[in-house]
Amino acid sequence: MLNAKRTSVALTALLTLASCAVGPDFRSPDAPAAADGGTYTPAPLPQQTVAAPGAAGAAQSFSPGQDIPAQWWLVFHSDALDRLIRASLIQSPNLAAAQAALRQAQETLNAQTGALLYPNVGGQLGVTRETAALVSPLAPAGSLLTLYNASVNVTYTLDVFGASRRELEGLRAAVGYQRFQVEAAYLALTSNLVTTAIREASLRAQLQATREVLAAQERQLAIIEKQFAAGAIARSIVLVQRTQVAQTRTTLPPLEKSLAQTRHQLSVYAGKLPACPSSSSTRCSCRWIFRLPCRPPWCASGLTFKPAKRCCMKPARRLALRQPTCIRR
Repeated sequence: MLNAKRTSVALTALLTLASCAVGPDFRSPDAPAAADGGTYTPAPLPQQTVAAPGAAGAAQSFSPGQDIPAQWWLVFHSDALDRLIRASLIQSPNLAAAQAALRQAQETLNAQTGALLYPNVGGQLGVTRETAALVSPLAPAGSLLTLYNASVNVTYTLDVFGASRRELEGLRAAVGYQRFQVEAAYLALTSNLVTTAIREASLRAQLQATREVLAAQERQLAIIEKQFAAGAIARSIVLVQRTQVAQTRTTLPPLEKSLAQTRHQLSVYAGKLPACPSSSSTRCSCRWIFRLPCRPPWCASGLTFKPAKRCCMKPARRLALRQPTCIRR
């Protein structure tokens, strides 16, 4: 009878301790109800765009449910763009800072795991010289003794209420959060580089085309002036042509300014100074801008669109879910 009472008391104590455990467990929220449908928009998107005559007029198809490779810029088939991005990933200070924060979070987790889950063992060894009279009154006067002291301390923290496990859970969430920060920095850097490189190539092509148009108008103006000198045409025609030349010439400074700003921005993304000579060697040709693939090579036929998966892959949502558990509660 006494053993049964002791058993019931022990079980009651264990259940009480279990009910006092730190909680509750975090559960990832469900995707929005709109993600269960076939599209996020009120009307379904078309399967492909309308084709048009020309080099870049082929129909483009949509594959929003497919995975994108990490080196997604390779679909542009530009060696210059690939070299630019690879060099920028090595030299980017933002990406290096995110990677350093990830290493710090991982080492913090490793340190706390060893401190909270494993016993702490410490040892001490000491050697002292003492006079024999201080140890034993029967020892001869003036004699010396050598004392050796050794001790070992073993401590272990009992995680009765689960506080240590919750702390480690928060640290693991912090590691995952920093990992997604590195991924976000990687995606932001590569997307900004591609966008800026395309803008730089477009502005350079516009500036070149404008200069060619201006040169043609100036040659035409020279011919018209000769015709006017010969009395073949009226002066109004000369004035009209001069106005066209002046109007075309006024469009050059804004294009040059935009091109210089874009090149400076591209140099900053690449982790270089705008005056660095090597920054000009990474400029991409404008010929590949209008040669985008009609269908990305990683898309295979027969795969369906999964909007819920796309919703769960949003960087902001993934970062929010990886916040430390103590913050989420």
